[in-house]
Amino acid sequence: MPDELKSGVRFIDKAAVKGKKEELELFEVLWEFENLTIVQNIFEDKPHEAKLTVRFGETTVELSHERPALHMGRGIENDFVIPEPLASRSHARIEFRRERFVLIDQSINGTYVSILGEKEVVLRRDEIVLQREGKISLGKSTTLQPEMCVTFSLLGAGGLLK
Repeated sequence: MPDELKSGVRFIDKAAVKGKKEELELFEVLWEFENLTIVQNIFEDKPHEAKLTVRFGETTVELSHERPALHMGRGIENDFVIPEPLASRSHARIEFRRERFVLIDQSINGTYVSILGEKEVVLRRDEIVLQREGKISLGKSTTLQPEMCVTFSLLGAGGLLK
């Protein structure tokens, strides 16, 4: 962008966009400069250190800035195909957003999440930030069939995140 046009835009944030590998920078086009709020870029040069190791059966996937998403469900198009009658074809996904890993339920029967040291949570068309380590079960409690659970552990630059 030419220098004379740069004064008419300001950086807002970065966002993951479906179909794009890298996050895209979002800018606001300015046309009124009176009473303009100054935006501080709190994400600039922030290192991407968080990693989430996710396992189901013999398959392990590491999510990070480089690989920001994982899909789970009964359908063969998923990263983890869960052969569970209570699982939807496209049941849930994990996304790396704003330096956090978010589990998003998009199912009919809900997603059960057990985070180490906390009570099991049931998501129904909702989302939760994954912390430490734990288990995810599609459609039923994590205590009913442990072998059908997806396990996860969150690692940062210094090891397991608290």
